[in-house]
Amino acid sequence: RALANSVAPEDLDRFLRLLAEDSVEPCEVRVRRPDGTVLPVEVRTRAATLTSQALRVIAVRDLTERKHAELLIRVRLQLMEFAVGHATEELLQKAVDEAGALTGSPVGFYHFVEQDEKALSLQAWSTRTKAEFCQAEGAGLHYPIDQAGVWTDCVRERGPVIHNDYAALPHRKGLPEGHAPLIRELVVPVFRDHRIVAILGLGNKPRDYTEQDVEWATFVADLAWEIAERKRTEDELQRTHLGLENIGIGVLEAGPDARIRSANAAACRLLGYTAEELGRLTVLDVNPTITPDRWAEQRSNARAGETRSFETWHLRKDGSTFPSEVTVAYHEVHGRLHSLAFVRDITERKRAEQALRESMARLQTVVTGSPIVLFSFDRHGVFTLSEGKGLAGLGLKPGEIVGRTVFEVYGDQPE
Repeated sequence: RALANSVAPEDLDRFLRLLAEDSVEPCEVRVRRPDGTVLPVEVRTRAATLTSQALRVIAVRDLTERKHAELLIRVRLQLMEFAVGHATEELLQKAVDEAGALTGSPVGFYHFVEQDEKALSLQAWSTRTKAEFCQAEGAGLHYPIDQAGVWTDCVRERGPVIHNDYAALPHRKGLPEGHAPLIRELVVPVFRDHRIVAILGLGNKPRDYTEQDVEWATFVADLAWEIAERKRTEDELQRTHLGLENIGIGVLEAGPDARIRSANAAACRLLGYTAEELGRLTVLDVNPTITPDRWAEQRSNARAGETRSFETWHLRKDGSTFPSEVTVAYHEVHGRLHSLAFVRDITERKRAEQALRESMARLQTVVTGSPIVLFSFDRHGVFTLSEGKGLAGLGLKPGEIVGRTVFEVYGDQPE
């Protein structure tokens, strides 16, 4: 009876049916504890006999942790789905809304922190903040942290801060005109590589903020930064792809396993494949100079943010090859190193270089076999060429004075 009295009214019928039907299936209900908090539990029951007396055994399991995990998974999926087709500012507003719903906070904001951690910029208010509470300046506003209010204590203290009695804080600086009145607040920082990159603030929960609220807010704040950064990287890559498309540079992105993750239209034209076909291949399939061992060696020495340039050969779908100039930029995706290769067909350049070499060889044959002298020098008077059969008459050998100045060679000659 005591357990039945603690079951939430909306779950009571289901709980009583469980007792009456003697079901082997568990039943999930919510129970209210003496302190007023609500606990999700799983109830199992079965009939038993003890010393000829019929009893009912009831087993109750706390589902709080499982429900929390399920809720966080749902929030993650919702934000990831929302990010597709929405701008970064809209994504961050959605994230603040989710954090507000988890903690019961009608007021919320998300700020980016500058690299020197001395200034920040407002990225988003929660939907309720904008609609019901705050008419202060909006997204994009920049201001120094040392001039901000007590909510930036999380930057100075490098950790979450809770102010459950905002009005009693001795170091508060007041609120800007049009800002929502504050009763209590929770602010958490987002760290990347030991640097604070963003902060999420929540305010005016009806009851005091707790460590559970810190956990919720920290999860959402970190997730929002992760998705926003990924979205920003994808947007930058897309802009880069479009720009390179106009000048005919192929772009291939490959994962750690060398499998091609994406290819722009220029890369498809260069290699003769469709984007779908390239998605089934690896870098080794289109670059015959790369072996599995060489790929592994290149990856072992690569670091995120590093770029490398080199000349190589690529293999087309029809079996033909072409010389290429490749610049590879390495970046991390979910902690794993990916590579972005920018491929340029240098066939025409190679033909021009070969033609120049052949022309120079013919000229060399003519010059060395003719009774003439051919000199050239740069703007500093340094000889860059000294050829011709006539050099013997001057007591010189071909190339002997290259690298010396006119004044060194002929300084003792009269003008």
